[in-house]
Amino acid sequence: MWRSRPGLLVSIHPTIVIPMVVGVVALLLPVWGVVRSWLW
Repeated sequence: MWRSRPGLLVSIHPTIVIPMVVGVVALLLPVWGVVRSWLW
């Protein structure tokens, strides 16, 4: 029972992380553009 849990975590992990990374990047890109325009 416990041995199936890590495999289940590994199979779920990318499906959760990839949208999170895409969302964070999508949010940070406009912010980074604004910050760059202020700094330079």
